[in-house]
Amino acid sequence: MGIEFDVVIEADLGVEDRDCRIESENCSQWFILKCVGSLDHGLEDFKIINVSEYLNKSKQQNPMSDSLVPIIRSEDLEPMATDFLQRYYPQALKSPIYLDHHKLADNMGLNVKVQEITKDLSVFGQMYFHDCYTELYDETTDEPVEIKVESRTIIVDPKTYFLCNLCSVNNTIVHECVHWDKHRKAFELQRLYDSDLTKIKCQVLGGIKGNNKEATEWMEWQANALTPKIQMPLEMFKL
Repeated sequence: MGIEFDVVIEADLGVEDRDCRIESENCSQWFILKCVGSLDHGLEDFKIINVSEYLNKSKQQNPMSDSLVPIIRSEDLEPMATDFLQRYYPQALKSPIYLDHHKLADNMGLNVKVQEITKDLSVFGQMYFHDCYTELYDETTDEPVEIKVESRTIIVDPKTYFLCNLCSVNNTIVHECVHWDKHRKAFELQRLYDSDLTKIKCQVLGGIKGNNKEATEWMEWQANALTPKIQMPLEMFKL
């Protein structure tokens, strides 16, 4: 997965005229380096493609945190939901229609599977970014069992249908789709430090189970905030 990123540095510059025996002069200057690299290669292939003077007023497009979590303000949510639908479900922007959540996932190249996740329904859904073997609860044996799950898979616990409602199931699917679209880069960066990571696990009481609390809290806030705006785009429901 290729990414572009900027690095801001302060350089110490020295000038010396040895012929005239003048003492050297030193100054500092801030620069911004535009870089590219691949998370698949651990950023070992990164290279600098441009260097320019850094100005404090420089505004970056699509800014991200140092954890590669998108920086999204409240006023960005509606335009971002519209952009999401334009790419994956454009018919939802032509007239007020029911958004087929399974079709949305299919348009994104994702597979939705119904499978019990935990015994206590503490997790509604999981988004798998890599092939892996994982433990899921098996009601017939009342024990966790290990199964193989492929990358690009969303698992939804079937008890959500009975203990909650269909809206909760639909929300879970869209929620996980947002994680795939917005947070893959953050996930892949985290995998550079923990290669055992394979999924994002969204808990019923809110939040993502993970180590980087600040980053995961922001990712969960973004998925929670974008999900209803994707299901009911503002332009289609204005009076």
